[in-house]
Amino acid sequence: MTGRAFTVFIIMIAGAIGSWCLVFWAAWSRTP
Repeated sequence: MTGRAFTVFIIMIAGAIGSWCLVFWAAWSRTP
């Protein structure tokens, strides 16, 4: 795996984690 592919892979993973964190935070903030 080249460095460029590895960087893209890391960005994709970080994006997926970030989106999931945003979804969970939104759901958590809505609960009283």
